[in-house]
Amino acid sequence: MKVKIILFFLVIFMFSNLTFADRPPSWQEFEVKSNNNQYIAEIKAKDKTKGKNPQDWDYQITVFEMPKKALWSCDYDYDGYPEGILSDDGSTFAYINFWYRNNQPVVSIYRNGKKGAVLAGKDFNIPQSKLKTALSHQLWLTEDGIRYKFNFMAGLPLLLEITTMDGKTHIIDVEAMRFL
Repeated sequence: MKVKIILFFLVIFMFSNLTFADRPPSWQEFEVKSNNNQYIAEIKAKDKTKGKNPQDWDYQITVFEMPKKALWSCDYDYDGYPEGILSDDGSTFAYINFWYRNNQPVVSIYRNGKKGAVLAGKDFNIPQSKLKTALSHQLWLTEDGIRYKFNFMAGLPLLLEITTMDGKTHIIDVEAMRFL
């Protein structure tokens, strides 16, 4: 009996991990706070008249300085996954997709009211053998430690650091919108 119970929970655990790994987009509106809690980014539908399905709607990002003073806003290319990071000065929002797509965007950077860099999976030069395959997608971000973060040091530009499955840390100068 004990073995059956253990096997039951192992099967449930395995399927819950697979379900999470290939979870569908939620299309929910969402907010992201900066690490210092002084800024907040809101991603909301700005036009819901294009159909009943949220994936047909137009979205917008608005960044606020707390307590709710709007700093900047622009159109947002939403893929239905409510994630991203906001810099501690409120100037930059980055969306890093956990799914790897070789010829499609995996990183989108919005800065001071404009969409800036859009990077495809191939821009990171990750060997195919290092990508991890889930049920229907590939994963490209490290599973150990911090996957991505902003890094700002006095006198230097704002940097976005992304660590990938192959153990490399890719550094993007978000002001110049280029790899370092």
